[in-house]
Amino acid sequence: RRLVEGLVAELPRRATDLDRARLLYAWTLANIEPADNVFGAAPLMLAGRSGSRARVLHYLYELAGIDADLVVVRTVGADQTVSPLPDDETYSTLLVRIGPADAPIYISTNQRGTPFGYTAPAVRGQDALELAADGGIVRIPETTVVEDRRTIDLDAQLAADGSARIVVTETFTGMPAIGWRTDLEGVPAAVLEERFEAAYVARMFPGAELTSLDIDGREENEGPLVMRYAFEIASL
Repeated sequence: RRLVEGLVAELPRRATDLDRARLLYAWTLANIEPADNVFGAAPLMLAGRSGSRARVLHYLYELAGIDADLVVVRTVGADQTVSPLPDDETYSTLLVRIGPADAPIYISTNQRGTPFGYTAPAVRGQDALELAADGGIVRIPETTVVEDRRTIDLDAQLAADGSARIVVTETFTGMPAIGWRTDLEGVPAAVLEERFEAAYVARMFPGAELTSLDIDGREENEGPLVMRYAFEIASL
C-alpha cells in the first residue's frame, strides 16, 4: 500500500481514478517481469517484481481503491466451439477491466510499449469470461484506443551513376509500434545502428550503408514510435 500511495502522490491533487489507473499501469509494465504463474499470490508477485502483470495490476488497483475486474478472453485463433465448460487453452488471455459497464476499458499487460487500453487484434470482438463468483460472458469491443498503422515518408536523391541517398521517416502506431518496441528492448545504444543496418535497412536495400538513425518513442507506452534514418546505396 505504501508503494501505491507513493506513486499516486506524484499526481496532481485533482487526479482522477483514470489518471491513477494509467500511472499504475505504466509502473507495472516497467517494473514487473512476466512469469507463468497466473494463479500465484499477487502480493508475492509484487514483492518479487515477477509474475502475472495482469494479476499485479489488478491488485494495485484494489489497493488504490479503483474498481477493477479480471476477464479471460478467447483469442481469434482458439477453438471457437461454444461450450458450457471452457478451458484454459481456449480462454488463454487475461485482461484487466475498469470503468463503467456501459463503457469498460480493457487493459492488456502482455508487452511493454502497449498503450493504456489497447487490445490486440486477436482478442477484439471475442468473447470473454468474467472471473467472479457471479461472472458471466462479455464481448471485447471490436475497436481499440489506437489504430494499427505504419506510414512511410521517403525522399530519394538519385545520382547520374545510379547511386542514391535516401532519407526515410516511418511512423508506427498500435501493434506495429508495440512490435518495434519489443524488438528494440534491451538493444544497447552502442550497437543499435549496426544492428538496424544489418537486420532492417540492408534487407530492403542490399548493400545499403546507414548514415543516420533517430528513434522517438522507443521507451514509451503512449504515442507513436517514429524512426528517422538515412542511408546511401551504390546502385538503386
